[in-house]
Amino acid sequence: MKPISPKIVGSVVLWSLIGTGNAAVSLPKEGPFDTNYCFSGTGQSIALNDNAVAGSYTQFATVQSNPPGGAFDQTASHCMGLFQTVNGKTMGNGYCDIVDADGDKYLMRYSGDDKGGKVEGIAGTGKYEGMTLQGEYRHGNLPTTSSDRFYACNRFSGTYKLR
Repeated sequence: MKPISPKIVGSVVLWSLIGTGNAAVSLPKEGPFDTNYCFSGTGQSIALNDNAVAGSYTQFATVQSNPPGGAFDQTASHCMGLFQTVNGKTMGNGYCDIVDADGDKYLMRYSGDDKGGKVEGIAGTGKYEGMTLQGEYRHGNLPTTSSDRFYACNRFSGTYKLR
């Protein structure tokens, strides 16, 4: 397997996730969220030819709300995903866990293309147990420091409701 191209992964790493503060986290029972999900990661790819590539990746992120102090501000995330680029069309999907300052976590599922896609909360612990979360993300690119690493900041927005 050859290392994954940062350009391919950067255009695929579309997912976002949300977080909350540095002290005890107080979150309204429901409302909108708007966050920047900034991440770095590495991956592997297999190429059938120049027009067909598939692979997997791992990424780590920090999440900040717009404006600061909003829902899911200052959380951390770990994601694993898969992607494919065939005839110039990229698709990706995966899962991320997000943890807040209290240690409460939730699991997100994402899917989309190199422009954006959908996110959904599917499980949680602590305050996030039973939470519903639906949203979308818009992909953003950043330069890379090496051929084996990618960086990006995606914008996530949507709504959530705690149990």
